[in-house]
Amino acid sequence: MKKVLIGLACTAVFGVFVTVNPDSANARPKYFARFMERYGEGNEEIATLRCAICHGGENGANKKIQSTFGLALLHEIEEAGGAKNCMDDAVIDTALTAVEAVESEPDNEDGPTYGEILGEGNLPAPAPAEGDE
Repeated sequence: MKKVLIGLACTAVFGVFVTVNPDSANARPKYFARFMERYGEGNEEIATLRCAICHGGENGANKKIQSTFGLALLHEIEEAGGAKNCMDDAVIDTALTAVEAVESEPDNEDGPTYGEILGEGNLPAPAPAEGDE
C-alpha cells in the first residue's frame, strides 16, 4: 500500500510540474497547420519560419513575444468562441477569415489588411526581437 501511495504522490507532483511549468511547450500546432493549409501552397518561407510568423525570438522560440498578426488571430479565435488552445478547425478557419480583414498597420489607414498581404504571397510583419519588446 505504501508503494501505491508513493507512486500516486509522484504522479501528482509530476502532473503539477507538467501543467504549471511556464517554460513548457505552449505551441499551438493546430493554428499553424490551418495557416499552412490555407496560405502555404507554394510559399516555402512559411514552412521555414513556422512559429516565427506569430512569435518572437530566434525561430519564434519566445512565445511571450507575439506579432500583431498573432495577437489579432488569438483575438479572432476568442471572438469565434474558441478556448485558449482551440483545436476546432472550423473556429480556427473562421478566425483566419476574420483576421484577413484586420488592418496590418492600425495607425496607417492606407496600410494593407492581413488578407491583402497574405493574398500577395507575403507574410505579416514578424514579432519584435527579444530586446525590442
